[in-house]
Amino acid sequence: MRTLQLCAAAGALAWHQAAASSTLPPTTGPYHVGLQKHAVPFLNEADPVWPSNISTSFLVTIYYPTKQKPEAHDQERPYLDPATAALYEDLYNLTAGELSTITSPGLILDADPIDYSSSSLLPPTLFFGPGGGGPPSECYTTLLSDLASHGYTVLAMDHAYEQPFVRYPNGTGVYGLPILYPWTESMALAAQSARVQDAMALLDYLPTLEADTKVQLNQTHVGIFGGSLGGSAAAATLLAAQQQQHNTSSLDKQQSSFRAGINMDGTFFGPLADVGQPFLVLGQEGHGVPSKESLNDATWPAFASVQKTAYWRWVNLKGTLHHDFSDIGYWKELVPAIVERDGRVGPISGERLVEIWRAYMRAFFDLALMGRNTEDQHSLLDEGVDAEWPEKMWEGGGGSLT
Repeated sequence: MRTLQLCAAAGALAWHQAAASSTLPPTTGPYHVGLQKHAVPFLNEADPVWPSNISTSFLVTIYYPTKQKPEAHDQERPYLDPATAALYEDLYNLTAGELSTITSPGLILDADPIDYSSSSLLPPTLFFGPGGGGPPSECYTTLLSDLASHGYTVLAMDHAYEQPFVRYPNGTGVYGLPILYPWTESMALAAQSARVQDAMALLDYLPTLEADTKVQLNQTHVGIFGGSLGGSAAAATLLAAQQQQHNTSSLDKQQSSFRAGINMDGTFFGPLADVGQPFLVLGQEGHGVPSKESLNDATWPAFASVQKTAYWRWVNLKGTLHHDFSDIGYWKELVPAIVERDGRVGPISGERLVEIWRAYMRAFFDLALMGRNTEDQHSLLDEGVDAEWPEKMWEGGGGSLT
């Protein structure tokens, strides 16, 4: 029986309990999950959203594997910052507490990291970027914590003043653009440029981050992914790293630390080119497909057309809409009013959505960053119909990693 089938069967009762108690779905990996926040100092004198257009830092939330067991207070702690929860409760006209009381089982603040010093294998590091103007990274905990439970260390980057709200580790809260801010293409390009600079700075900052947090970080095998604008920024970061490598003298040239990327349902902004690394485009039903006029995003087929040198896949998921690629896709199970008041969540159940979403992220990064090759990966990532994954709508792909 397939690994994912076993995980699903073993976790059926836990899924039911999560839905009944306003709790996010339990993670599926062998590890518990620690969480730390860190402010990364970085000066950008052309920032599109900071006061006076000068930014001095960005926020990184670290989701990492730990063997430390959660205590009762870890299980009962609401996972959203109260200010973030209040913003989305207001957006959906919900009663106070409907989102702010949701918990995330087993998420342990400042847990002891795993010591890999005696191991020859340090799991890859993943950089994550949320959607432009929200929801912020904490609203992707369902996915990010699950990746950490399987051994990945995830560094979620939030750009202050762009996200509707972020709270720094010293307690300072920063309100940013309104959730319904009227984004323009020029604004998206400027925000993406800032995101790319953040990611490149974070890559250089990894040794300091490791020393400060004691979380051991793989600095040579790094994946980058994101939702919406964060997905486009992932591709743009791979291109920036490629250009930086091209500009490096032959004596100092090394393979880029960025080895793979994923765009979750985001329009691509900026010049499109071959990213030169394995890449997955994962979207809502019909995204980028010409026959779906309302979702005929020309940047998706254009991106696909210029991928020439590395493995790439384009898969859409039946029954999903844009906000299903965040925790909002599961909130709809806990607070059904969100379905009508959001308008961008699809008919797929929250439980099934999370199962598929997590499976795709792990399957791709396991293959691209660790060389793991399983039957599940072929079912999810290769062309063809599979009874286990009827939601898969394979739109294209090329290259091979096997």
